[in-house]
Amino acid sequence: MRSELVITKKDYTRFYLYQYYHSPNLLTRILRYICGPVLVAMGIHLLSYPQKFGIAYGGFCIGYGIYYTAKPFLFLLFKKFTPQSGFLEVKDTHLLFESKEGKSLVDLTKVKSYKTTSFFVIKLENNHSVIIPKEKLSLEVKEELERKIQAGI
Repeated sequence: MRSELVITKKDYTRFYLYQYYHSPNLLTRILRYICGPVLVAMGIHLLSYPQKFGIAYGGFCIGYGIYYTAKPFLFLLFKKFTPQSGFLEVKDTHLLFESKEGKSLVDLTKVKSYKTTSFFVIKLENNHSVIIPKEKLSLEVKEELERKIQAGI
């Protein structure tokens, strides 16, 4: 079964934010969620008690906290992206990605895969992830991929 995939800038933004906030490392994931707001709160606290270096430390904490919170959005704002198109084919135990850049074959028996509400996520052996949007796939390919993920293949 074969399905055409077209990845737009909106899709790329969703993929990037999903990967940024769902890091494989638990500590990194927690820090990305709470570090920015905590730094801003610390900066406000430091500014409310002006001591010798309180204003400087408070300003730095607020500035860096805002930057840390906005960093993934700033990256997306300045990132150049061209839409990508290709085909996804589900075979017995493999996925075949085909685009104008080339072909890539993923063995589903050697990778960990799961589904979310809007994506299929396939974790490759080198800790990279392939994220496939469900709404971009044909019904047959989507059902076949769900069956293979549930079966653990």
